[in-house]
Amino acid sequence: MLYPNQWNHVRVELGCIAAGKTISAIQLYYDNDGATAATVFQGWIDNVAIEANPKRIDGSSLTHYVDTRRGSNPSHSPTNSRSSSE
Repeated sequence: MLYPNQWNHVRVELGCIAAGKTISAIQLYYDNDGATAATVFQGWIDNVAIEANPKRIDGSSLTHYVDTRRGSNPSHSPTNSRSSSE
């Protein structure tokens, strides 16, 4: 799940399907059943890393899978400091 108006950390394991292949593009998709041709979608990608041997999560506790860092503008906030034109 991605939260709007804040950074979201996403990790995708590609090794099982992309081993030995070259990544030539990264495509993003937006799913909104209420969207029209005039609906605007935008986003940013930052700190993309492709690692041969990514760090493994210590699975000894379920809490090790939780990232408690949140953006300065969490989606559950009653007010949103960003304008709709951003």
